[in-house]
Amino acid sequence: MPQRPRQSAAPSGPSLPGLGPDSRLVYAALIEEGGDLAQVRAKAGPGTDVDAAIDVLTRLRLVHRAAGDDTYTPVSPGEAAEEVAGPREAAAYEALEEAASLRRLLRELAPLYRSAASGSQVSASSEILRDSHEVNARIQELIPGVRKSVASAQPTMAAPEILEASLSMDRALLARGIAYRSLFTHTARRYHLSVAHLRALQDLGGQVRTAALIPSRMILLDDEYAILPVSSGEAVAAVVRDPPVVAYLHEFFDYLWERGQRLTDEAAGEDRVPQELEIAILHELAEGRTDEAISRRLGISSRTLRRYLSAMLDSFGVETRFQLGMAAVRQGLISGEESDPM
Repeated sequence: MPQRPRQSAAPSGPSLPGLGPDSRLVYAALIEEGGDLAQVRAKAGPGTDVDAAIDVLTRLRLVHRAAGDDTYTPVSPGEAAEEVAGPREAAAYEALEEAASLRRLLRELAPLYRSAASGSQVSASSEILRDSHEVNARIQELIPGVRKSVASAQPTMAAPEILEASLSMDRALLARGIAYRSLFTHTARRYHLSVAHLRALQDLGGQVRTAALIPSRMILLDDEYAILPVSSGEAVAAVVRDPPVVAYLHEFFDYLWERGQRLTDEAAGEDRVPQELEIAILHELAEGRTDEAISRRLGISSRTLRRYLSAMLDSFGVETRFQLGMAAVRQGLISGEESDPM
């Protein structure tokens, strides 16, 4: 990073004064009278403390006194700001650089700490990650230690460049004989780039399925770690190590996996996908969720949801969502009973 040039020394700290009415009046008079202090005193009048104002203006570098006489040359605010604020900015810049350097230095110890903590009986059961960079770095640290399996559930598809990077990591895992299962939503089948990624992952030896609904993103590494999203405070994710919690998450993933659909040559265009999505939409409507909530839970856009609903109304021969729900109950697609909140 380029270094800023050092500025000349100037008063620092919170002791710099503010500009009161007298200082403003005297500064304006100095500009008009060409710096002649006697004329400034006459113009300012007896109610103005000219000496105090001159002291303030001098400390703020807004005036320079000529050597050997009582003349003060006014300085432009921009020049004064550079003279007074410049050194402070340079010091702040250097302090920020030093802080960033210290942060990088201390972060280099993170793998050592985590390695030691993983073997400690008193290590914490979860670890908070505060941004995407920490998430990616932590995954990169954990992946080499995976011995048996990786399972991931992805409610949304990442950007193409992220998918490409993850495929490189997946290739290395599969080359080591790691069992790999990856679950996506059915909407991934609707986009060529997504389908290409799923097929590439499958061709490498990974198992790929899609489901109508994936409640949350998760990555399970062996029976030891679970990486989950977090939406509280400044954290974005957590690495969970508590054995009962990780075991439960494996059971939950298996539940979703068994209800997923394999990616076959015919799957991308078959009618089963929208039919499954329609059933999922009916269940969401029965729960009373808004369009926004349904779109988010099913990983589809609001526009796509509205298109599905319009087609479903036509298919069932009804005009309202209430009538749609009643028709779905009559046909046995959903239950008319309230769902168990647990």
